[in-house]
Amino acid sequence: VYTFGYVIFVIMMDKLFKVFYRDILMMVILLISSVVLLEIWVMVFYGFLGIASINIGSIILFRLIPTVVFNLICLIIIFPFVLKLLERNTN
Repeated sequence: VYTFGYVIFVIMMDKLFKVFYRDILMMVILLISSVVLLEIWVMVFYGFLGIASINIGSIILFRLIPTVVFNLICLIIIFPFVLKLLERNTN
């Protein structure tokens, strides 16, 4: 489930990053929204298959919020290094 979701969202993010490649805030918003959409995709798919029950409150509390917080922390730590690497490679 995650593999197909990753492929779909990576292709989508590739198309969107080509449009917003200069606006860092928009790129961060796109990344976080992509993570949220991927989690929703997985839970809907699991609910469709009957693997997991879809309870919006527990999904938001136990899946979306921790995932978004973790990804924001990772983004804050890793993103400056990636920007420096990109600047060094473009010069």
